[in-house]
Amino acid sequence: MNFRLVPVVLVVGIVAVVAFAMRTSWFDSGGLRVGEVLIPASELDQAIAEMSVGFPQFGEATLRWAILDGGFGPAWILHQRLTIASEAARQTAVEWRQRLLDGEDFLSLVREQQGLEQHQDPCDFPGPPRPDHLGGRVCATVASLREGEWAGPVRTLVGWELVFLDRRFDDEIKDLRNRAGVRVARLRFEVGKETDRDAAKQAWNQLPLSGSGEILAGLPANFRADRTAFKN
Repeated sequence: MNFRLVPVVLVVGIVAVVAFAMRTSWFDSGGLRVGEVLIPASELDQAIAEMSVGFPQFGEATLRWAILDGGFGPAWILHQRLTIASEAARQTAVEWRQRLLDGEDFLSLVREQQGLEQHQDPCDFPGPPRPDHLGGRVCATVASLREGEWAGPVRTLVGWELVFLDRRFDDEIKDLRNRAGVRVARLRFEVGKETDRDAAKQAWNQLPLSGSGEILAGLPANFRADRTAFKN
């Protein structure tokens, strides 16, 4: 054995462990725990900051709940149950993100991924910019985008997604992003099957809750009833 390689191997190993720990939230000081799954406070704070751009009239607790119950909560359960599949999908999403950074057109990439012809529209059907239409995490992302901008990858109940805001229908209500309809396109990199997503949603509504008292206090009482020691 070449003992001169040992320090290098140790350093590489330590770097890998630290990187994994940061992705799996070992270092996160707060958040919401659903069963054994931790949803880091830092991830929630980032989503809230983005969503508040389009929904400034709502408080932090209201936005957090809209994001979580709009699919972001179950998404964390799905991804942590299917860790290997999630990481593989994330890596693929990062590769497609690089293609965008290298100058490729978002809509062209969506057509490529979906097998569409050049004349076919790759955007989702226009709809309201709310979590019930876009999903909690994508809603937060779109809220902070301007037309022609994209972001991601973001973790969703589908898997990992890159999101493009094609148009915001706000000619009459330019300052009300929470009401103006949007047209988006998505590059989706799926994690699991529909049965896995259904199981994650069921777990989101049934598993014990713990974590930050502030976050728990902001959850609806009927959602956390009999699932936490939090009393207020």
